[in-house]
Amino acid sequence: MTTAVDRDLIDTPPPHNDEAEMTVLGQMMMWPGECIEAVLACCGPQDCFRLEHQRIFAAILAVDEQTGGVSDLGLLCGQLEADGGLENVGGRDYLITLADTAATPSTAKFYAQQVRKDSDLRRLADAAAEALRAVKKHGATVDEVAETLEAGLAVAAGNGRHEAGVLTAKAALAALDAREGEAGRGIVETGLIDLDHYLAGGCRPGQMIVVAGKTSFGKTSLALGIARHAALERKVPVAIFSTEMPAEDLVLRLLASVADVDGEHLRRNTFGPDEQERVSAGRARISEAPLYFVDAAGLTAPQFRIKSRQLVRRYKVGLIVLDYLQQVASGGREETRQVEVAAVSRTVKLVAGELKVPVIALSQLSRKADGVAEPRIDDLRASGTIEEDADVVLLLHRNASTPDLARLIVGKNRNGRTGHFGAVWNGSRLTFRNFTPRERQDAVQAAPPGEEREAVQRRLMPADDPSLPF
Repeated sequence: MTTAVDRDLIDTPPPHNDEAEMTVLGQMMMWPGECIEAVLACCGPQDCFRLEHQRIFAAILAVDEQTGGVSDLGLLCGQLEADGGLENVGGRDYLITLADTAATPSTAKFYAQQVRKDSDLRRLADAAAEALRAVKKHGATVDEVAETLEAGLAVAAGNGRHEAGVLTAKAALAALDAREGEAGRGIVETGLIDLDHYLAGGCRPGQMIVVAGKTSFGKTSLALGIARHAALERKVPVAIFSTEMPAEDLVLRLLASVADVDGEHLRRNTFGPDEQERVSAGRARISEAPLYFVDAAGLTAPQFRIKSRQLVRRYKVGLIVLDYLQQVASGGREETRQVEVAAVSRTVKLVAGELKVPVIALSQLSRKADGVAEPRIDDLRASGTIEEDADVVLLLHRNASTPDLARLIVGKNRNGRTGHFGAVWNGSRLTFRNFTPRERQDAVQAAPPGEEREAVQRRLMPADDPSLPF
C-alpha cells in the first residue's frame, strides 16, 4: 500500500542546485587556470545532477588537459561533439549562457561545495532506498541493512567516495597539493621516537598497522601507550575496541601509566599520599581526554565497520585501536577459521582506507612461535592474509634474560624501511618508553662481555645504527 508519505517522497525531486552547477561550469570555462583545481578538490563530473552538466564538466577537464589552462570555447564545442553531440547538452548557445552566469573565480570553492553537498544528499537518499529494499527482501539481516545505511552516511559525511572514479593527472596533482597543504594533518605520533622515525612521523591516515607478539608480552600495553600519547598529548580523538578486557580495566592501565603509580597499588587501592595526589591528577587528565571505549565482546566485522563510521562521524576519531583481530567474527559463513580471519583482516584494511584514519590491529602469533627466540612475520596467525593487508607489521619481543628491555621489529613497512629498535618496559606501570642514549649504552655495558653483550646490543640498537655488525 502506498502511503501519503510514500507519494510525497516519490513526487519530490532529488536534491540539486542548477544554479550552483551552472556557476561552477561557467567558472571553469572562463578561468580554468584559477578554478579547476579548486573545484576538483570538492567535486567531480559525477556530482552534477543533470547528465548534460556531467558531460560538460568532463569535456572542460579534457580541453584543459590539451590547452594547459587556457579558455577555448571552440575546442570545448569540438570536444563535446566528439563525446556524443554538442546539441545533446544544449548547443553552443547553452555554453555561452554558462559563461555569462559565471561568478568571480574567488567563489569557485563555495559553489563546488554546494554541488558536492547535494550530491552527497542524493547518495544518502539512494542508500536509504536501498536499505528499505533490503528490509523488504526475505532473509536480510539487521547487520546487512545497517551496513547499507552506514555506507550512505559515510559518503554523505565525506568519509568515502564509493565510485571507482578516474582522475586526470592534473586532478591527482591538485589532490596531492591539497594534502601537502595540510602537512602533518592526520598523522598520529606514537610517542616512541624510533618507531615514529620508521613510520616517517607516525601512523598515517588509511594505514592498517598490525602489532603482534606472544601472549602477555605487552601488545595491549603498547597500543594503549600509543593511544594515550595521541589523546592526552596530541588531543587526537581515539577509539579503542576491546574484545576481551572491559573498559574499567583499560582505564586502570591508563591511570597507572599517566599517574606513574604501580598498577597493583591501584587495583588494591593501597598507595601513599604522594601517589594519591598523582592518581587524582591522572584521573582528571584522563577524564578530559578524547578517548572512546567500545565493549567489543562478540564483535563482528560488519559491526566494527558500522561503529567505526559512527565514531569518526560523531567524534572526529583520528585513531582506531582493535584489540584484537582474531577475536572478531566475520559475520558470514566461512568454512574455516583461517578464511574467517582473512575476511576480518580485509574489513579492517577497508575501514582504514574508507575513513582515512590509521587502524592499529593487535594480532596473535601462531603456536609455532612459542618455541622461537624472536617472532617473524610468518608467525602471524593466518599470516598470509594479514601480512598482505597490513601496511605496517610491528613484532614485539622481550627476552627472559633482560625482562625490562624490549625489542620492536618493524617486519613490514609498505612505505618505508624495515628494521628494529629497543624500548624500556616498565612492568609495574605496564608501559613502554623510549631509551635515552645513556640508558641504551648502560644496558649494553651491563651485559657480560662476548656473545651475550652483542645479543643485547642487537636487540636495543636501531638497525640502521652504524655500530651494529649488520
